[in-house]
Amino acid sequence: MNLIKKTFEWGAKPFSFDVCHQWLRVPGAKILDVGCGNGSPTRTKHYYPQCIYHGVDCTLEYNNKPDDFNLCDQFWLLNLEKTEDVLKLPQDLYNVILCSHVIEHLKQGDIVIQTLFKKLRKGGIIYIETPSEKSLHLPSMKGTLNFYDDPTHIRFWPLEDLIKLITSCGGKILKAKIRRSWKRILFSPIYISRILLSKKLVASTLWDITGFAHFVLAVKE
Repeated sequence: MNLIKKTFEWGAKPFSFDVCHQWLRVPGAKILDVGCGNGSPTRTKHYYPQCIYHGVDCTLEYNNKPDDFNLCDQFWLLNLEKTEDVLKLPQDLYNVILCSHVIEHLKQGDIVIQTLFKKLRKGGIIYIETPSEKSLHLPSMKGTLNFYDDPTHIRFWPLEDLIKLITSCGGKILKAKIRRSWKRILFSPIYISRILLSKKLVASTLWDITGFAHFVLAVKE
């Protein structure tokens, strides 16, 4: 693999993967990806080919291709608003649960997180990312830079509320702060230049610069 390709792969690796790397890299790690659209199965298997990947989504239409679903060791088509649906997921199984930009779309995000926490095995970790308080005051932009740009956003989750919720479930907080991917910030002039040339400015390219999102990483003790 040449240097340019290695650099591209390093730069393109999702922030959540960097944060959870020590758990994701374990051969046979069981991963539950909640909200697995936008090619997430392919991306996860690319960086962690030895993982066991289970995806969850409420639709088959969220920017996934047949190849993405074929890479899932298990795919769960579930409505997270229905507790009985979430309960179908196996108990005490997963080493890693990823839940990025999901709970702000749910009326009962707290119940979903409480139920998901029971799906972790002891010593497993959960990563939750959601828009930060900063997102409430950022300018509006196509692709969502302000929290209210997305009409499907139902509830804003302060970082303190997420910490209290996870702690009440028996989780130990390992990290809880604004998401800042310094490598994405470093490469942002390249990303933005390419997008401007295509005349399709995507708000997510500015998330790390603006502090649009925050995250919590916790372990089940």
